[in-house]
Amino acid sequence: MMVIILALALLGQWGAMRHPLVPGVPLLVLSAPCALALAMRLPSGRAALVLAASALALGVAARVAGASDAQSAALAAALGAEQAFGWQLLRRGRVARRRLAGPVAFVRFMAVAAMVPPLLGASLLAFWLTPSPGGDARLIWLSWYAASVVGTVTGFPGWLSALEGGLRERWRAWADPTMLLRAVMVAGAIWLALLRLPQPHVHVAGVMAFVAVRAGLAAVAGLACAVAVLSVALDAIGWLPPAGAGWAPGTAGGEPALAERLDSIVGFQLPLMVAVVPPMLLAVLIARAGRRSALSQARDRARYRRLWLRAPVMMVWLDLAGRVMAVSERWLLDTGRLRSDVLGRPFGEFLAPPDAARLAQRWRARQAGRRVPAAPDPASTGPAAIDAATIDAAATGPGSTGTAEPDADEEEFDLRHADGRFLRVSARARVEHDELGRVSGVLLALTDVTEQRRLEALLSAQTRERIDAAEKAAARMAHLAQHDPLTGLPNRLLFLDRLRQGLLGARGQPRGLGLIFIDLDHFKRINDEHGHAVGDALLCAVAERLRGELRDSDTLCRLGGDEFVVLLPGVTQRARVAEVADKLMAAAAEPYRLSGCSLAVTFSSGIALAPEDGDDPQALMDCADAAMYRAKRAGRNRVGGRHALGGAGEMAASTPAHRDAGEALPVLIGR
Repeated sequence: MMVIILALALLGQWGAMRHPLVPGVPLLVLSAPCALALAMRLPSGRAALVLAASALALGVAARVAGASDAQSAALAAALGAEQAFGWQLLRRGRVARRRLAGPVAFVRFMAVAAMVPPLLGASLLAFWLTPSPGGDARLIWLSWYAASVVGTVTGFPGWLSALEGGLRERWRAWADPTMLLRAVMVAGAIWLALLRLPQPHVHVAGVMAFVAVRAGLAAVAGLACAVAVLSVALDAIGWLPPAGAGWAPGTAGGEPALAERLDSIVGFQLPLMVAVVPPMLLAVLIARAGRRSALSQARDRARYRRLWLRAPVMMVWLDLAGRVMAVSERWLLDTGRLRSDVLGRPFGEFLAPPDAARLAQRWRARQAGRRVPAAPDPASTGPAAIDAATIDAAATGPGSTGTAEPDADEEEFDLRHADGRFLRVSARARVEHDELGRVSGVLLALTDVTEQRRLEALLSAQTRERIDAAEKAAARMAHLAQHDPLTGLPNRLLFLDRLRQGLLGARGQPRGLGLIFIDLDHFKRINDEHGHAVGDALLCAVAERLRGELRDSDTLCRLGGDEFVVLLPGVTQRARVAEVADKLMAAAAEPYRLSGCSLAVTFSSGIALAPEDGDDPQALMDCADAAMYRAKRAGRNRVGGRHALGGAGEMAASTPAHRDAGEALPVLIGR
């Protein structure tokens, strides 16, 4: 850094020959901003040494340029006081650190650094040099102040940025051939603008604005330093075009030196500041926008990371090899694992063995170029979501013509907990790509559905139980609608339906249909003597005995009370119906043991045969009912019906004993 200061000091001493009144002006423009920037980066002791060296260099340069000892000492003292004051202002107020916060902060920084300290230096120098021969306080003050302001504005931001970023890093960046070529092109454009073009600073401002947009504040601030160095060099050589006269008409005539100085300030130094300040402000705006964008991106990344880690579902990031690269806190909490024990391990280690084997098989098949269709049953397919995404990701590489589907269907599989149990999870997968469009990994979103599936199974079992109960109740109601609730026999409704069906089947065919009406004898007496409970038990016992004497194709019904009816399909002879009635009467006559007592019961019955006694249900029932009542009037415990030998209008009744003996049946009263 001291080498740079000495080089600038030599260049400034060379240009000091053209400024006999204030011979240190060129050096003030070049080396003073560099020394102040270096002092800002050093502690107080070293900063004081740097500032003292800078002031001493100015005094030596002035002495070499022909100034007296008193003038050289005044110049050195003025520069030392100015830079010490500026160093205190910038350090205490932290203005330099905040200069990049925005245009307002940068303007405040430039005002503090370039406007206030030069007032002190110019005033001290004018006070010290005015008593000397030819000293003009206004000219001395104006020359020093203008040079100090121009030097600080053009050089201080650039040196400060270079030192904050590190000279080595800046040098490495500029050592790039592309950067050197661009720098040479920019320097050539500025050289051409200063020497050949009218209004050169307008063109310089355009070049610097381009640099500000493309390279940023550090580059444009460094370019401002280069413009200042180039201007001093051209002025020392004498190639810089002279500033136009007439800018200070009030001083014409008696004060040509002051007028010339004003013309130089207005014609060269002020345009130079105007050329470098707006591009630096533009660079500050761009830098602030970039910082805000970077800060916003950093906040977004931090927010996304928090969302990833704190997602309400289990999030897993897998690479193309199926290894776990990142997991959310929910995944660690639900599986009972530590992050350090999970990262880098194959995801198949955390699955149920069937699911892991199926995933490995599909993975190998996909890598071999064969497509394995997913199983239709989600409960037995394993991690099909992982397969659909991960295997497609493996097959879709930089040179692949296939494209991986971004989203897979939702599937379920078993995830192993740290304690050995398994969690039922629902998984969705998404293939992720990098900036170049290449597959970079697979993102899995897992939801624990273990409790949900348990409740669904429980509800399903309860639902099945309710359905079964409802079906049983419906069957029970249907049974009760067609059966007697006491004996379980078909009731009148079912009997009539079967009777109609039997008559329809017997119509026009040789098949017949027999009907037996049964009524228990003196059943009311049993109820009165033994109670209705015994009566009901007796009815059930009678029904059981009668049912045991019938064929499977026969139908025994209870019409109500103590009345029963028997339907005999396929019977074509009246004698066969009478035989069945006799057999039922004999079975029912056996004693019954009910409630500690023995009971005997008989019944009267009436028979009818279709189609002889009727071909419709009502006629056939009326015939059998009438025959049963005739049997009761004839003395009960007998069978009544139409007798074949007695003629069409005769009725007969008999007992089993009479029929066994072969005696003639007595003729009963007709209808």
